Amino acid sequence: MSGPQIQLQTKPALISLKTTNVKQSISQPKADQSIQQPMAKHSIRQVPPKLSIDQTVAWQNLGFKSSAVRSRESAAYSNQKWNEHLGSIAQDGDEMMRIEDGGNPIVSQAQQAGIWTVEVKPGNAPAHEQVKIQYQPGHAEIQNEAQKPVIKNVARKAELGFERGGVAVSTKQYADVTIDFKDLTFKGYQFETTI
Repeated sequence: MSGPQIQLQTKPALISLKTTNVKQSISQPKADQSIQQPMAKHSIRQVPPKLSIDQTVAWQNLGFKSSAVRSRESAAYSNQKWNEHLGSIAQDGDEMMRIEDGGNPIVSQAQQAGIWTVEVKPGNAPAHEQVKIQYQPGHAEIQNEAQKPVIKNVARKAELGFERGGVAVSTKQYADVTIDFKDLTFKGYQFETTI
């Protein structure tokens, strides 16, 4: 025979925790940068070459002479011929003074004076050495001046975003106690009940 029993059945309380993570964002805008490259300064100065050709002697050799040169040459030639003529007159006079020595100086002098001598000189060709050539080469003077680039930078601050996290607390299950009676008899006035 078993005695009366009381059965207790309990359920514990349950707490629910729901967490929200912290959110953080970092955004870095690009920096503003500008680069400007000025053009380099470039200058070229060309010194031309110099060429001089002197053909004076070559042209004079062909007979093309200026009036000043012809005047000088004519004066020198006339002076030479005058001196030669004076010498021949003096020689003729000496021969006439010595006529007593014999001979016939008058006839010989007449014969010499009656003969014409003509000298023909062909024109001379200009020789390479008679043309004076002077050449001074030219050159280029080049100047370059580099220009530095102009660089401008504008930094941008980082943009920070922050969202707090949290914890949500709730009751998932409430505590509960269930009591059950077995084989328990309750006797009252004029009745009896089994619980």
